[in-house]
Amino acid sequence: AGLNSEYFMIRNNLDTYDPSIPESYRVRFDDLNQEWEAHKSLFESDILNEVEKFNEAYDSQKIPALKTPSPSKPSN
Repeated sequence: AGLNSEYFMIRNNLDTYDPSIPESYRVRFDDLNQEWEAHKSLFESDILNEVEKFNEAYDSQKIPALKTPSPSKPSN
């Protein structure tokens, strides 16, 4: 299943009257966050940069293009 599906499954399973969160859900949530960080880095480094190149090519021709936020700088 995709990351969104996994996040929603956790949310839906925890959407109860019992406020306690089982440890297994915390662990799975942490795992999903780590997986997302890997995808997020790829998204920011490859996809956003490619969109920026696309936009620059269109800007040079004075044609409107897709706009995205600037990629965040990786923290060390």
